Amino acid sequence: MNDDTIEDTIEEPAGKSREMCGLIMPISEIDGCSKKHWLDVKTILTEAIEDADLDSRLVSDSEYSGIIHKEIVQNIYTDKLVVCDVSASNPNVMFELGMRLAFDKPTIVIKDDVTKFNFDTSPIKHLQYRRDLRYMDMVQFKSDLSDLIKGTIEESSKSGYSTYLKTMGDFIEPVKIETKELSHDDYIIQELKILSDKVDRISKESNESIRGESNIGVPDGMLKRMIHKKLFAMDQINPEDYDSLKLYTFRNLRASDKTLSIGYDQHETCFNVVWNNVIRPKD
Repeated sequence: MNDDTIEDTIEEPAGKSREMCGLIMPISEIDGCSKKHWLDVKTILTEAIEDADLDSRLVSDSEYSGIIHKEIVQNIYTDKLVVCDVSASNPNVMFELGMRLAFDKPTIVIKDDVTKFNFDTSPIKHLQYRRDLRYMDMVQFKSDLSDLIKGTIEESSKSGYSTYLKTMGDFIEPVKIETKELSHDDYIIQELKILSDKVDRISKESNESIRGESNIGVPDGMLKRMIHKKLFAMDQINPEDYDSLKLYTFRNLRASDKTLSIGYDQHETCFNVVWNNVIRPKD
């Protein structure tokens, strides 16, 4: 096998845009878990959501600078589905989850195996994963989460569906957000404001990239999944292709995203884990 025979691009069929799945989760250091740990968790969740044919982003993500809390509430209310990671019992996460449950819209709650169950959310089924993000366990978790997302979307389309409030009795009604129509001029002004803020944000990111401040270190768990995805996209893998595939995946991953900082030693270590634990047993 050589580089000339390897197909690296998979084009997705054109079609309608996918619906949005919001993410509520810790993003900074808490309970002994670093910011990189949560970045790794977010990567796993994003891949599972994409496998379920939905787009994803943090509910706190905003397209423009404005009243951040307003954007968060709007995203929590309008997203087709929300996946909430209550690991480490982060107060902000629990607050945002409470709002989503008050809206009684489709919600999936997950947590790591170290965090204890919360009494208030115990009626909701929790999907659990290992805090140490052990590779093969996380592969299974990702598959289980993707299936659960698909099943939840299907169930939510049925009459009488309730994520949480029906467990409290029929006398409780979901909270609703009132909407209002904008005039044509107001709409144009609002869209121009959003566009202007996007341009400012892109310009800032571009300047940071030029100064070399945007290179992102890749956590080992994330790199292993990237290598795993590359290898399993190939029709056939032979044991004698070890050296060429190791070099191929290293060059390909570095070329695919210039902002990612991937060292050869780190790549070789992660590649060997994937090769020995996943590829070779299938030969």
